[in-house]
Amino acid sequence: MAIDRRGPQRYRIRLPLGYDGGKRVVLTETVHGTKREAEARHRDLQSELERGNLTRRSKRSLNEFLTEWLATAQGRLSERTHEEYCGLVGRYIKLKLGRHSLDKLTAFSIQQFYNDLLRKGLSARTVRTVHTVLSQALKAAVKLKMVPINPSRDVELPKHKQRRVLRAMDVDQARKFILASHVHLCGAVFRTAIELGLRPQEYCALEWSDLNWETGEMMVDKAMTWPKGGGWRIKAPKTELSRRKVVLSPTLLEDLRRHRTRQVELKLLMGPEWEDAGDFIFTNTFGRPLTVWTLNYNYKAILKEAGLAETFRVYDLRHSAATLMLAGNTPPKVAADRLGHSTIRLTMDTYSHVMPSMQQEVASKFESLLHGVQGHALDTEQVQPTPAKLHRIVGKAR
Repeated sequence: MAIDRRGPQRYRIRLPLGYDGGKRVVLTETVHGTKREAEARHRDLQSELERGNLTRRSKRSLNEFLTEWLATAQGRLSERTHEEYCGLVGRYIKLKLGRHSLDKLTAFSIQQFYNDLLRKGLSARTVRTVHTVLSQALKAAVKLKMVPINPSRDVELPKHKQRRVLRAMDVDQARKFILASHVHLCGAVFRTAIELGLRPQEYCALEWSDLNWETGEMMVDKAMTWPKGGGWRIKAPKTELSRRKVVLSPTLLEDLRRHRTRQVELKLLMGPEWEDAGDFIFTNTFGRPLTVWTLNYNYKAILKEAGLAETFRVYDLRHSAATLMLAGNTPPKVAADRLGHSTIRLTMDTYSHVMPSMQQEVASKFESLLHGVQGHALDTEQVQPTPAKLHRIVGKAR
């Protein structure tokens, strides 16, 4: 029966909600009152079910759901992001929290889980990344009406300090690096990186057809990835704003002309050993795209030649480009567009360590604009009001 009497003024409603993973799901609710009130409540629940507003409260384990969710999300996520999500689920969520059934998962249990991760020594940044994965999965569960609400939305996340970029070359270091790069076969790729501020995945995917020799513009509209199994793959850029045009300096444009000539000569020299993997601007000596290992090996060699610290990473060339732009008073919006940042705020937050010098520049400009007349300081004693004038001003104010 749909309604069972369980005692004086107490009735149990049982409403079939369908099947979940092959198991029959039944909503059970107790009504304290008369039978007529229980029947009214049953009709309300039935109406909610017909309108699709009633949640099934799945008893499936979180591990089961995450496995299915990751499989369906694979097409929406980038390959790298999907691998990262799978790794986070396997390392952190699966062993402890994953054994909970969806209907028993609460904000409290999730909060305890995050606190345990912190006690084990995980950084606040990692815990927040785990939360991103779990929250997205549970949002999907809400849409599928497997849980009534997303319990992860009510947890308190650990605060983390905004990351500050410290490993960026200054002007002198950048000049030393560029000078040393000219004696290396892969030098052109790093000179391009430090001037354009591209991500390694972006400049490794550049093709000659992306470069307009007449206007000096480079189209950045793809990125290269290196799957774990080996090889390489071209994918869409990180965000829509990552698809952009950047203008090259005349020096870099001429540098790439010479690089193109050397590449053609190398192709003729290698003969059949040269692989036409694509019309890539930067390749190894066999015509194949550059790998992460090749980049790091040659980068370290140039750092050593330049006498610079080996703590500089390949990605720090991008940070160096951003720092040099902002330190040179490039408008932040222009810098954000050139870097392909999703928002100007990202640029300002990431490179805020450059802001003090810019603040000093602004203060100097105001000193000249507001406190000087045609470049000469104002004589404040001449413009100070007399006591009689002050008395009249105060009297009018009253």
